[in-house]
Amino acid sequence: MQQSKAFVLLIDSGNSRIKCRVLRVTVQGLDTENYVDEFVLNNDQYHLFERELKKLQRVFGRALGIFAISVASLSLRTNLDEMCIKVFNRSIEWLRVEKSSLYLNNHYDVQQLGVDRWYGVLGAYQHYSSMYQQMVANDKTAFLYISFGTATTIDAVVGNDYLGGVILPGVRLMQKSLYHGTAQLPDVHDLVISKDIFPRNTQEAIETGIVRAQAGAVLRQIQTIQQFHCLPLLYISGGARNSVITEIQSVFSNQADIPKVIELEAPVLDGLMAYIASRNFS
Repeated sequence: MQQSKAFVLLIDSGNSRIKCRVLRVTVQGLDTENYVDEFVLNNDQYHLFERELKKLQRVFGRALGIFAISVASLSLRTNLDEMCIKVFNRSIEWLRVEKSSLYLNNHYDVQQLGVDRWYGVLGAYQHYSSMYQQMVANDKTAFLYISFGTATTIDAVVGNDYLGGVILPGVRLMQKSLYHGTAQLPDVHDLVISKDIFPRNTQEAIETGIVRAQAGAVLRQIQTIQQFHCLPLLYISGGARNSVITEIQSVFSNQADIPKVIELEAPVLDGLMAYIASRNFS
């Protein structure tokens, strides 16, 4: 007898975008090796979410599970849930921060830690542990998970322990704060660092200053973790990462030890996928 088509939907509802990933369910269970679809909507396009759900239903069949994290508004969360109930007759299971998941111990205050940060760290941890399985239990191994989003977050993991991290305004928030908080500075949208060590026009001065501020925060965390452990790997995500990565690498260009940079496109969805992978969906 042929098995009916089924899938699991993962949702990362962020400050500005709704990111989704579709995993097929086979007779062997949940297929996390090859996810079959991804789509992204801006938050102001949430009304298109129902259309996407109906498309998934036509192509992939019934939803056996819908798992999500959200740092967006309660109204958006409610709208997404209502659409899932309407199309699939299934509500969303909203996941929370935990003290320990996937063998990673959480030392942050779970009542205050953003759920997107936690699952982003879990996503980076899965990439890390798959690359360095023999090293993960060693407390001398470490990585930083850096997300350049609405806010920039820099989180530290040593061995099997998530130690915590720092939060600072993201690139766009820095640009907006200068524009709205001053009388004559322009609203800068680009992020291209000046070729001059000392920029000679205001736009380049703002762009370079923001890039160096972001990179400086990362470099300080690298120094901090290196004092106690080792040179960390850098897992970096977010749309503003390219210019900042270039600046970080330029600082290390004349040094023997250079931190390895690994770019992640959707670490929160990676963390969600790893978290629910052990559940039985066959």
